[in-house]
Order: sequence, then C-alpha cells, then structure tokens
Amino acid sequence: MVHKKGKWISTDAWRGYWQPSNSIIGQSIFGEKYNREEQEEDLKKIKSFLKEKNIPYRIRATRSSNLFMAKRWIIIPTYYNLSPKEEKEIQMFAEKNTQTFHY
Repeated sequence: MVHKKGKWISTDAWRGYWQPSNSIIGQSIFGEKYNREEQEEDLKKIKSFLKEKNIPYRIRATRSSNLFMAKRWIIIPTYYNLSPKEEKEIQMFAEKNTQTFHY
C-alpha cells in the first residue's frame, strides 16, 4: 500500500510495517529489554553523525503488525535536498557502525 506519508512493507501475506516517506534508515524496537541499551547507543551514533554533517533529521516511530515491535526511523525533512551521495554515506555509516539500524 502506498500513502503520501509512507508505505506498507509486507513481510508476508498478513504481516508488515509502515515505512514513512523520506526515511533513510530504520530500527526495530522490541518490547524486550535485552537490546535496549544497544539500540539507544546506536541512535546516539547516528544522531552525532548527522549533526556532524549538518544534515537535519527527525525521528519517527511507526507501528508494525507484530504486537511486541515498533519501528524507529530517521527521516530527512523535505526542505533539505539530500543528495544520493549523502544518503549512501548515512547508510554506509549505519552499516559499519551500528548493530540495530538498517536501510
């Protein structure tokens, strides 16, 4: 399903999650405490990287079909014209420096 504010990503016939428009990387947040510290540390790394590059961002949470999971997204505002090079840089940083963010 496509919506002006995002799209539904199906993981199978009846499950999935919402991905907001302008999101560049995301993180799954589970109700369990086992990886919460790692998730928060990864979020701090991403925020520091974006601030260092002077790239504005917002953080948005969305629902999923899994009752025990939500998604957290880094979104670039539409007024900032993110170049493909910058987007790739952010994704590569997340891949190399975090355990919980994906794109």
